[in-house]
Amino acid sequence: PSFVGLINNEEIQKDFFSSPNYLNDIELIRAAYDAKLRLFDQEIGDLLNLYGDKDLQSNTIVILMGDHGEAIGEHNSFAHGETIYDEAIRFPLLIRVPWQKEEVRLKDQIYQSKLSQLIYGLMRGDIFPNNFEASLKNILSTKTIFSRNCANTTQGVRFDNRWKYIIDHRND
Repeated sequence: PSFVGLINNEEIQKDFFSSPNYLNDIELIRAAYDAKLRLFDQEIGDLLNLYGDKDLQSNTIVILMGDHGEAIGEHNSFAHGETIYDEAIRFPLLIRVPWQKEEVRLKDQIYQSKLSQLIYGLMRGDIFPNNFEASLKNILSTKTIFSRNCANTTQGVRFDNRWKYIIDHRND
């Protein structure tokens, strides 16, 4: 669920955050969001399993990627695209390749735009079982990421997945 225009409305937000039950409300909103994610996970299972087709499973790469995260009360935001804090700039990415049996998790920060380089390498046959994990890190990982919100009123740079500098042009 996205709450743009509702809880992010400054008038409503004042009442919401001064309510004695707002923490319970946030937990309820998070629970609804988590339930929606669980439903998505169940429904996407057949696709990731390529509907049980063994030929497809041995010859198909599946890539699922979100375009952003979702704020659910963090930094007083209930939306996406409005801030460049971690809850908004971190996004889901799932890659299923026929030869990879164990889960691999990248902890490095990545640029979404670099995903096309990974896809190109997979299609050309430059990436294969022996170099898959190293290729993921080499292509997708980056030390420096520049970001902005949708309205371009907030800009930032993130270095080494640890340091951030954020400028909010609306509030200097």
